[in-house]
Amino acid sequence: MPSQVDGIAEVQKLFKKLPKRLQDKALMSVLRTGATVQRKAIKAQAPRGTGNLADNIVSKRVKGQFAIETGPSRKAFYGGFQEFGTSSISPRRYLRGAYHSTVNAVRQKMIRQLIKAVAREAKKLRGPIRKSGALSRKGFLKQSGL
Repeated sequence: MPSQVDGIAEVQKLFKKLPKRLQDKALMSVLRTGATVQRKAIKAQAPRGTGNLADNIVSKRVKGQFAIETGPSRKAFYGGFQEFGTSSISPRRYLRGAYHSTVNAVRQKMIRQLIKAVAREAKKLRGPIRKSGALSRKGFLKQSGL
């Protein structure tokens, strides 16, 4: 189900006006927000009685990319066995279940975080951004608290 967000065009314009370093910072903030929601859902759905699987669900940044992986740590290597099964264990689709149960919530939280992050970074550059005309008459500055 597609989501509609008022003012997203203004946020996109403003985001493009930010320096690369601030764009990167805002994007990582958004990714961390989504990863936190996913990590909590995975922990809640992780099978119990298989060791410390739920305690070893982590989120980590993928080197050289704008991505964060969320899943079992190396200590919980058996998390893949639980998810996909083996010849003697039937699959317990906790990762897939967590993804499907939170996909819309993650999307909404990431959109809200993007708006907050762009507003926060733009506030640091308030003068240059305001003079550039990236902010519309629709009151994006008022809505974002700038």
